[in-house]
Amino acid sequence: MRAWRQTGTGQSVAVNLSVRNLLDHRIIDDVARLVGRSGVPPEALTLEITESAAMLDPGRAREVMIELRALGVHLAIDDFGAGYASLAYLKQLPANELKVDKTFVQHIESDPRDRAIVRSSIDLAHDLGFKVVAEGVETAAAMALLRELGADLVQGWHIGRPMTAEAFDVALAGSLAALFLRESGVSPWGALVGGVAFTLNPAHGAAFLQVQPLRKTGANGFAAYTWQPRVFAVGEKD
Repeated sequence: MRAWRQTGTGQSVAVNLSVRNLLDHRIIDDVARLVGRSGVPPEALTLEITESAAMLDPGRAREVMIELRALGVHLAIDDFGAGYASLAYLKQLPANELKVDKTFVQHIESDPRDRAIVRSSIDLAHDLGFKVVAEGVETAAAMALLRELGADLVQGWHIGRPMTAEAFDVALAGSLAALFLRESGVSPWGALVGGVAFTLNPAHGAAFLQVQPLRKTGANGFAAYTWQPRVFAVGEKD
């Protein structure tokens, strides 16, 4: 994580807290110690707490979240809509993000009821001061619709599947190349930098990036291996 942030891209990482973590009286000291030892600023860490976990002991969950926020870390309410949190309780939570559960997102293109739930969740979260992350995005059409509805971020297999740290290094290098191309005014159709080819997809906007680590095949060129596009913030402008 420290090495990734040294690239200047401001990477952050999200970690799920279990019910056991949330109710453990040592959690505050543990997080403070680990963040201090990592050399990474606390705001680069987001701790995700499921709505259902918070509702097992609402009072304790709120107390822990307040103390964690005091450390400077960010907090996210995960799987929103799948639990039973009241709006009165939700407005008291010191969170930064609300993550709309994939149950409502996966069929947003075809089910008007899911679309209405997602739209209402996004509007509510923004009114309460939360950023909104839509989970379970599996198609370009779903992502385009979520952009239209005002979601701030998306996650899901359409963006990228789980990958190793080494594979993420490649994706991160691609993101840096995209920034270079956009800032320098170089043609967005592609570039070869440091042995890696970067091809932006104009059909989906400059934020979509295909990363192709290359190996030489001889005088005639390269053979390419394509990775998933980088994580995409739907609020970005082309």
